[in-house]
Amino acid sequence: MHLWHEEKLFFEPGDLGFPVFATMLGCLGMTAAHFNGIYVAAADRVGTERQQPFLGHSVIGNPMGWLIAGPASPDKEETIYADCNLVEARRARTLNDLNVLLRDRRIDVYDATLGTGLNPRAF
Repeated sequence: MHLWHEEKLFFEPGDLGFPVFATMLGCLGMTAAHFNGIYVAAADRVGTERQQPFLGHSVIGNPMGWLIAGPASPDKEETIYADCNLVEARRARTLNDLNVLLRDRRIDVYDATLGTGLNPRAF
């Protein structure tokens, strides 16, 4: 879907959408910190409420997609934190002459809320 570095000199972008996988836990898609050059905090509760179990394992990822905090505990309350340098994150959006994350985004495959007219359930 997203061509990396010199791949764009030889290949065309894909058109198969973003994969969503049905699992025992529900439908899962891919977290896209790297494609958007942003920090991602994925938080989940722990314990059980109204027979609904929560898995915990909260994490924080940096703009390159690497974990910088967590995973947190699966069964007890825990606070995780990380230094998030927003200035560096903005600079990281330009990786090299061939990879400028905001310029290279595939807005043609985003959902209808962005005006593309695509059905988000099709992915």
